[in-house]
Amino acid sequence: MHVEIRRAIHEDMDWITGELREFSKYFDSKHSLFGDEAYVRQAFMNLIDNQIVFIACNEKERMGFIAGMFAPHMFNPNITVLYELFWWVAEKHRRSRAGLMLLKAFTNLGKKNAHWVIMTLEERTPVSDRS
Repeated sequence: MHVEIRRAIHEDMDWITGELREFSKYFDSKHSLFGDEAYVRQAFMNLIDNQIVFIACNEKERMGFIAGMFAPHMFNPNITVLYELFWWVAEKHRRSRAGLMLLKAFTNLGKKNAHWVIMTLEERTPVSDRS
């Protein structure tokens, strides 16, 4: 199966919003990540317009996304950091190459444009220990 990585566009926002709801349900934290939908949409539109959102797609549909932002390191503003904010692959695509390809695209962008790339993993993240 062919997987393509591309920059997100405004037309992806409805799909992204639905996947953010799934992300929030999946991690089921005490404080829901998905609060006010208008606020979530505006924040993600800002990421699409001014920061980084990559979408993984196959021939038929979107599969997942990774989002982040460039910012100075909090202890040394001379260090530019690419911070990962969300990395999500839709459940039916979890055993595909989409997650790895999103990670590679994100880290390659960071290697070219930042000094550091910082990634986070939730405790329940379905990434194999081997990865």
